[in-house]
Amino acid sequence: MFLKSVTIQGFKSFANRTKIELDKTTTAIVGPNGSGKSNITDAITWVLGETSVKNLRGNKMEDVIFSGTDEKKPLGLCEVTVVFDNSDKSLSLPFNEVSITRRMYRSLESEFLINNKKCRLKDIKELFMDTGIGKDGYSVIGQGKIESVLSSKPEDRRNIFEEAAGISKYKYKKVQSTNKLLKTEENLVRIEDILSEIVLQEESLRVQAEKAKAYLEDYETLKINDINYSCKEIKKVEEEKKELEKNSANLINDSEEISLERDKLSNELEPLKNEIFEISNKNNNSNELLNQQKEEYDRLYLDINLQSEKINSLKKDSQRIDLEKDSLNKNIILFNENLESLARDEEILKNSKEEITKKLDEKNNIIAKLEEEFKNLEKIGNLNFENKNKIKNEIENIKFKNETLKDIIEEKNNRKVNLEKNIESLKLNESEFEKLIEKESKEVNRLKSVMEKDSLEFQKTEDRIRELKEKNKVLEDNLILKNNNLNEVMARLKILENMESNYEGYNRTIKSFMNFSSRNNIFRDTLYGPVAEKFSVEKKYEKAISVALGSMSQNIIVSSTKETSEMLKILEKNKMGRATFLPLDRVKGSKVKINTPEDGIIGIACDLIKFDDLFSEIFYNLLGRVIIADNFKNASAISKKYKLKVVTLKGEVFNPSGAITGGSLNTYNSSFILRKNEITELQSKAKEINSEIKNFKRDKDIIEREIFELSNLADEFLEKQKSYNLKISGIEKNIYKNKNDKDLNTNYLNKYEKEREDLEENIKLDFSNLNKNISEIENKNKILDDLLLEVDSDAKLSNLSKEIEILKNEKIDIQLLERENHEKLLYNKRERERIKSEIFNIEEKLKDNKNSLEDTNRNIDRKANLNEENKIKLSNLSESIENLKTSINNYKELLEEKNKVYLSKKDKLSELKERLLIINSELEKITLKIDINKNKILNETLRLNEEYNIDDYNEYVDESLPNIRDSLIKKLKKKVRDYGEVNISSIDEHKIIKERLDFYTSQRDDLIKSKEEIKSILSKLDYEMKKIFSEAMSEISTNFAEIFKILFNGGRAEINIEGDLLNSGIEIKASPPGKRLQALSLLSGGEKSLTAVALLFALLKYRPASFCILDEIDAALDDANIKRYADYLLTLEGIQFIIITHRKLTMEIANTMYGVTMEEKGISKLYSVKLKD
Repeated sequence: MFLKSVTIQGFKSFANRTKIELDKTTTAIVGPNGSGKSNITDAITWVLGETSVKNLRGNKMEDVIFSGTDEKKPLGLCEVTVVFDNSDKSLSLPFNEVSITRRMYRSLESEFLINNKKCRLKDIKELFMDTGIGKDGYSVIGQGKIESVLSSKPEDRRNIFEEAAGISKYKYKKVQSTNKLLKTEENLVRIEDILSEIVLQEESLRVQAEKAKAYLEDYETLKINDINYSCKEIKKVEEEKKELEKNSANLINDSEEISLERDKLSNELEPLKNEIFEISNKNNNSNELLNQQKEEYDRLYLDINLQSEKINSLKKDSQRIDLEKDSLNKNIILFNENLESLARDEEILKNSKEEITKKLDEKNNIIAKLEEEFKNLEKIGNLNFENKNKIKNEIENIKFKNETLKDIIEEKNNRKVNLEKNIESLKLNESEFEKLIEKESKEVNRLKSVMEKDSLEFQKTEDRIRELKEKNKVLEDNLILKNNNLNEVMARLKILENMESNYEGYNRTIKSFMNFSSRNNIFRDTLYGPVAEKFSVEKKYEKAISVALGSMSQNIIVSSTKETSEMLKILEKNKMGRATFLPLDRVKGSKVKINTPEDGIIGIACDLIKFDDLFSEIFYNLLGRVIIADNFKNASAISKKYKLKVVTLKGEVFNPSGAITGGSLNTYNSSFILRKNEITELQSKAKEINSEIKNFKRDKDIIEREIFELSNLADEFLEKQKSYNLKISGIEKNIYKNKNDKDLNTNYLNKYEKEREDLEENIKLDFSNLNKNISEIENKNKILDDLLLEVDSDAKLSNLSKEIEILKNEKIDIQLLERENHEKLLYNKRERERIKSEIFNIEEKLKDNKNSLEDTNRNIDRKANLNEENKIKLSNLSESIENLKTSINNYKELLEEKNKVYLSKKDKLSELKERLLIINSELEKITLKIDINKNKILNETLRLNEEYNIDDYNEYVDESLPNIRDSLIKKLKKKVRDYGEVNISSIDEHKIIKERLDFYTSQRDDLIKSKEEIKSILSKLDYEMKKIFSEAMSEISTNFAEIFKILFNGGRAEINIEGDLLNSGIEIKASPPGKRLQALSLLSGGEKSLTAVALLFALLKYRPASFCILDEIDAALDDANIKRYADYLLTLEGIQFIIITHRKLTMEIANTMYGVTMEEKGISKLYSVKLKD
């Protein structure tokens, strides 16, 4: 096995994806300090499971993620992947190549993958255990780690030796077994606690169950005797009630006759009342309309006056606008006259300006000529005869200079022609460079644009992956939650189904009989079971149906009367008690019909349940004449009307006799009905949860597939980005070279152009000098000629000076006149512009006034028309108001007449009501007596129902019983009361707690057995570890002593274990040549490093690691020691070495060399070199 490659992205200074392909033998990694070499070591340590931030040279774990530079933003995650060649199957995985990946986000969420499949950190640690690889192994020796092995306490050195000895796996198993033993002991203590509690509960429940069984037997005796005694009392009261009902019937007939007459009169009053109401409404409507029309009349009158005032105001505005218009027109005429006057003045001033300018030019020309003449005369006057010869010599010198200048000018012109040819060539080159740079720059921009788009897509992909992972986590949490919910539901469902199958909640007789039939497998086709099992009901009707059925829910449905006979014999034979059977061939029922829907009626009880058609006669018999109502008030009204049994949703019962039953319910007797619904609900809920779990799993699989595809897509993005970066880098290098060439070309071009410009300037200067020399020759010849004439110029100079002075004074007068003329022209121009602006403003105002006048006239016409319309409406309203007043008077007279008739009939109706009241009073007295008797019967019935939960007590009547006395009933009741509070459910609870006791007892026995087995395993592990560690330490110590002598050219060293072989510290002693055996702390820095190297080589010689990373362990060694260190390293065969170093001697032994640098500040970059022999 060897390390094939390391891929780093976003880890510390490796911001970009970097892949390091490693040689099988020796690879060197070099680079300047701070370039990021050791970050490669940290990356490998981190991916192999390092969790200590200190060992990774950081303060917090997120420090390993690239934190950004001035130019590059921080990254949100880092990822490192190492790939191993596993052809020799050193790792316990069925793959020839094994990749380990660790990924961490800034949220500190981590992911570990083996061959791109998610795993735990624990799985990675277990995979590399006893291989020398891993965070505790000796395959990665980072900066300072090797010295720390020597400088640490003896107890802290054990890890590296245990890893080399190969007992890490045993130690790991021992820790696991120890933890398991501790958990077993904890579970044993917990079970002992539970058992002690259950034993106490079982003992208590056993006593309660025995008491409950005795109570039920005495309760059944009381029930039979009490029911029979009450039945005889009820018969006496019923006879008295019948007599009272006869008298009540006669009074009812009289009451009905008077009621008919009363109803007839009431019917006559109603139309009359409606008619009065209708007339009153018409009268009120007329009054209301009259008020509205009066308000409208007043409004129109005010509006007419208001519009008239507005018309007068608008007419005044119109007159004001007309006056203002005339005034503005006059102003326009005046301003136009001023403009004409200013134009005439401007023409005069322009003519005057031309004359002044002409005069000024003439004076300037005359003054210039005179001044020139004055200068020449002054020069002539200053020369003398001696200068004549000097001037001649100067003329000859100037002629010689001119000949020389002509030759220089010719040479410069030739050089200029050559320069122009070179400049043309350089300009062509510059154009080519510009085109090439522009083309390559466009390509770079195109690639960067593509990269930017790809980066956006990559970011979207990463965001999508992160979003999907969050969704996946939510789904995992939901799956756990749903599985927990399902377990709870299934546990509850199992308990209820067990209770259902055992007929828990039914009375003793039913339970015993059904269990007996089931055990003996009899009546399979003829026994259908209790009524409660044969129907289903919605939750909201549970209580009402439960109360409506009462104890009848425990009646047993059978196929025929013949089978019933056999069943009764079994009850009697086994002394199970009494039960009611419902044969399908005998029980017939009917369902009451309600023609008109009533407020509060929910339905007939049998219509609110679902049952098989086979049992329709049974349920029609039991519930066909029971009405279910929504509340007490409505139920009361319904019971009076239909004389049927009415039950409310809360369980209140209105019996046909008039008795009302209510209050708290005995849940014990109806629990099996509620239980049945709960089982149905739980089954439905379990099905729903299973469906949800299936959906969650499906969604989770879809998300995980999408994450896998997106991760592959992200990897493709990164590969493309790398390819683009390489292309851009190559093109940018070309651009940089072309720009340098262009700059060089431009420098020459500028140089040549500057030289050409200088030549042109020099040529011009030379020509200028040549012309000056020629002119100077002419002037000197002229001066020479003037000197030869010998003219006296003093008189001429005096006259010329005076004439020039006079002309200059005249020139100043003309200039002053010119300035005055210019100022007048400017004033004239400004005044004309001001007048034009004023005229424009007046014209605009005239336009506005015209529009305003038109609007005003239109408003006057419109308001005048509106006033005419309002006057017509006012006239019509006046007529309508008079008509309404007449109608209102007529309504008042008719209303008085109808009221008289209504009051007469109302008095007669009151008289009839008084007579009816007297009869009803008598009737109520009789009814009260009847109700008292009914209440006696009902109360007794309710008492029986409440105390014994029965509706039909006749089935319990036993004529064979002797006369029962009240004293016997009281005696039996006292006996039942003396039991005190009885927990009936304790019988079932005792059975359940007994099962739990048995279960936990068996669990305790299993744990005790498991504890003994773990202790045995621990003993075996200790034995194996001691044996292996002892042999390993002996061989490692021998290797250490041998290698120490080789590396130090002598000396001696030894490794000792103090005390217990598995727990004691390991003492290392070393003695370089010429020194006594001493502790490591007394060695020099170089000696410590070389001793540590000897120890490392000793460990590798005993158990070679597949690869070994040495991070600058040669830093403290001199050249002689490095040579011995390198020579010995080459003797270690079968180990792949990755060496990070600054030393040339160490670099020489490498087959492959990687250079780490920072082209861009803060970002490490890798370069590789394959070294040949």
